[in-house]
Amino acid sequence: IDNYGAKWAVILSENVTFQDIGSLTFSNNAADMSNTEALYGAGAIAANDTVAFSNTGALTFSNNSVSADSGASGGAIYASGGASFTSTGAISFSGNSAMTHGGAIHTDGNVTFSGVGALTFSDNHASTYGGAIGAYGDITISDSGAASFSGNTAYEGGALDAYNVAISGNTGTVLFENNSAENAGGAINLQGGGS
Repeated sequence: IDNYGAKWAVILSENVTFQDIGSLTFSNNAADMSNTEALYGAGAIAANDTVAFSNTGALTFSNNSVSADSGASGGAIYASGGASFTSTGAISFSGNSAMTHGGAIHTDGNVTFSGVGALTFSDNHASTYGGAIGAYGDITISDSGAASFSGNTAYEGGALDAYNVAISGNTGTVLFENNSAENAGGAINLQGGGS
């Protein structure tokens, strides 16, 4: 909580895994990339490859940010190879921001939520793509609790920006409300003819 860094505020690694633990909170962390030669950064967690959460309690990411450089993507999480959330408690991302892509989460790969509790993304912001999540791969939500995306903003993909978005299985009610984009996809922007 309340950390500040030049490339990441809390964790930097090739792969980051949280497994078989209780609840986690990342709050008020900030990374300022103006004085670094790093190619990427994140407010809380930055991974050269993957970030994974498995069999955890509730996950809370609030008011994390990354700024001051074109590589400043993933207000809370940057995961080059993808991010996965499996069999976790409720997940909340609120008030996170990125100077470029992915107000809460950015990845060059896929983002998956499987068997998680209620999923909430609220009031996250990215200056370019994916107010809540920006992914060059797919975003998948399956067999999970209710999902709510509200008040997220970006230039494209107010809530989600990805190649494909899939919601399936026994997932609860899914709500997109009051998300906005300046150019395309107030709620969801699909890249290159995705579905």
